[in-house]
Amino acid sequence: MNGAFVIKASEMQETLDGSVANFRAFFKWLYSCVLVLMGEPIPPNFEKTTQRSVMNISTFIQNFDCYGYEENPTVKNKFMMERIGQYLIDRDLTIKHESEGNDWAKLLEENECLRNHPTTMPHYPEKSIVQLLAMLKDSVFKVFKAPMRAINDAMATVYLYNCFNFGSPDIPMSSISISKEVMYFAFIQSSKRVQLLQVHFNETNAFEGRLGSFRFNQQSLAESLKILDLQFYSKDILSLLLNECDEPRRSCIFQLSIPLAIEHFRPFELDTEFQQYYSESVNAWDFVPRHCKMSDLPASRFAVSGTRRLCVLLSEDQRNIQLFELECDDEDVQEDADMSAVHSDDLDLL
Repeated sequence: MNGAFVIKASEMQETLDGSVANFRAFFKWLYSCVLVLMGEPIPPNFEKTTQRSVMNISTFIQNFDCYGYEENPTVKNKFMMERIGQYLIDRDLTIKHESEGNDWAKLLEENECLRNHPTTMPHYPEKSIVQLLAMLKDSVFKVFKAPMRAINDAMATVYLYNCFNFGSPDIPMSSISISKEVMYFAFIQSSKRVQLLQVHFNETNAFEGRLGSFRFNQQSLAESLKILDLQFYSKDILSLLLNECDEPRRSCIFQLSIPLAIEHFRPFELDTEFQQYYSESVNAWDFVPRHCKMSDLPASRFAVSGTRRLCVLLSEDQRNIQLFELECDDEDVQEDADMSAVHSDDLDLL
């Protein structure tokens, strides 16, 4: 089926090239007519229009506004979208691709044994590329169906543990960070408080939970900053998008250090309802060192990448974005300094 899809893609490419050639001939003829009417000389690099090209151009103009696939299916030189567009819908072609002059197609037509041989790539001249794509997906699914069934038969669920009892209403899970022996879950429980849940799943303390609640309150502001969005920047940093209640057009990207936040975690039973659990929040704005970056863009959401050290803010109207390059941490600075020292020593030796 992969070969049939490749053949259909090549067929569509040939049809597209033919339509582009017709367009080029039409506009070249139209430009020549404009020059003649204006009394301007025709450039010498313009080829002379033959009788065959004139007939093709006239047929092209007559069928220029024929968009319907059922109208005049026998006409071959139609508007470009009439011939190309039929390949991009889930239905049979109304204008099939001409295979005249193709020796391989002629050989297959004359030899039924060769045409039906399993090693010969099938060709579906009446199918569109959308139909062949669906057939290709189905064939790929059938290839992996047997291994999928074998894997399902070889594996079974040993134990299912519901480690989160959110109660009602449910608390949306915002972000997850998974390392070798521990998972971190970040929740925006309210607009001004975020909760971090630590779950161990090693053999010694499996499914042991610890929970911490944090707010972000500047000393100069009476109210805490509003939490718009959050995402794990890395396994040790949680990025939060904050907003001042009095200045909604100002946003703040706050980098919360997980090692500093762990010091304020408390034991938490995983089968306890979050709505019934109360934990006094800690002001994470007082953590030292504090890494934050201000923005004048009224943001609504953001995305971060720790490997690229980038942050992208999305505006409230979802029409503008703002790109930030986040500062590197102290370890990276020390590593860069060590590399610079090594290069300096090498230069001294030279």
